[in-house]
Amino acid sequence: MKASIVIANYNSASYIDQCINSLKSQTYKNLEIIFFDDNSSDRSLDIIKKFSDVKVIKNKEQTKFGSLNQLNAFRKAIEISEGDLICLLDSDDYFDENKIEKVVNFFK
Repeated sequence: MKASIVIANYNSASYIDQCINSLKSQTYKNLEIIFFDDNSSDRSLDIIKKFSDVKVIKNKEQTKFGSLNQLNAFRKAIEISEGDLICLLDSDDYFDENKIEKVVNFFK
């Protein structure tokens, strides 16, 4: 069973390393990480580039307020996901190392 973790990001550069590293250290390994950046004006895109196995989506749509919203970010990321299960994560948060394993086991 493959798990997709979709991440919504807007100007959370200072948290991205912790967020992504929490996914890289998961006890469950059959997962994909999709990172949606919603027009950040900080260094978010520079930081996420160092994680070569993370799928990155850059929002190309603008509103008069700049970014679209978190729901749009998750929707666009889910559209390209390949997982049997989808987990949502904000870029300023992280998962405990066995979270995905527990979720997968619950659904099995």
